[in-house]
Amino acid sequence: MVNAFPKLITITFFSILGLVIIFVTLFVALKTVHANKIFVVFGLIVWCTNSYMYYSFSVVANPEILELLFLVVMWWAMARKFIVAAYIFFSLAVITKLVPIVLLPMMLLNSNPYGLLALVLIAIFSILLVAVGQDQSVSPILKDLLPAITNPRPQSEQFLGLSNAISRVTGSVSPAEFERVTFLSIAVLAIIYFLVIFMTYGFHKLLKGSNYEVSVAYCFALFMCLVPTMHMTQTHRHTFLFLAQIWIALRFITQNDPNLKRSNFFSRIFFGLFLAYSLPPLYFLDVFPVSELFGVYLGETSSSLIMLTEPIWTNFALLVAILCYGWRVSRDVSLESNQETTHLLDRK
Repeated sequence: MVNAFPKLITITFFSILGLVIIFVTLFVALKTVHANKIFVVFGLIVWCTNSYMYYSFSVVANPEILELLFLVVMWWAMARKFIVAAYIFFSLAVITKLVPIVLLPMMLLNSNPYGLLALVLIAIFSILLVAVGQDQSVSPILKDLLPAITNPRPQSEQFLGLSNAISRVTGSVSPAEFERVTFLSIAVLAIIYFLVIFMTYGFHKLLKGSNYEVSVAYCFALFMCLVPTMHMTQTHRHTFLFLAQIWIALRFITQNDPNLKRSNFFSRIFFGLFLAYSLPPLYFLDVFPVSELFGVYLGETSSSLIMLTEPIWTNFALLVAILCYGWRVSRDVSLESNQETTHLLDRK
């Protein structure tokens, strides 16, 4: 398309397209949570104060922006029980970049044979279409879809994955140290991934009958926390754009929480994490050279860890907070159920 219409499809075209997609994504997310006027204002604030939105737009990160739209539409379709449509948009996100495949366990919460068939057919058709269009075999295309696992590059502020963050903290410089750090990172991510699957399945089983849309929102928020981390060593700043819509999902979840004390407690935590997610990168990555003023460098000292200079630590803090919320809800619901059972037995 670019070669066919070079004067039309320019960098300006992609920039305008990216901006449109960003606000369409917000619109779909707000529709998903049945947003009222106050919620719409909240969504606009989250979008407009999110530093990753501006960064992604400035570097024309259209694949990530488009991928985010597909995933948010998938969330909407899943919440409305349009399961086949959810699988279709999930497929579109996966063929844009393979990393969203980590959301497959969430899709299997509502397994649908037609949806699975659509997933397979769209993937095959898209890969063959690209192969024909680029006049190459299928294997290089599949290789390009996979996130590359290479040695960390702690000296570069463009690489913000877990292995790079650990390498900066530990001062790793040799190839042997990089191998150990890479192995540790993969092991940690694997453990977290299975923990997320366990929690989402338990939460969904607990709430799908009484509050299905809240259950879907929780599962979506938790799995989306994994997307930046699963880019491995290819996690860049614009990769953290995938956390943007999580705060809309979290507000929807806490607003529908019947336990006001629990809702207020976690709402404050999530608000603090949003500030940590959006504001520090403005000062520690591209806009303002804080290292020249305070001597605090990206991820290299204990003070830099406390100041959340690297987005990956905020990403993990958010993941832990959402896991804790799910555990707290599960525990409280189980206690309430046991108390009701005991009360009924006492009456008999």
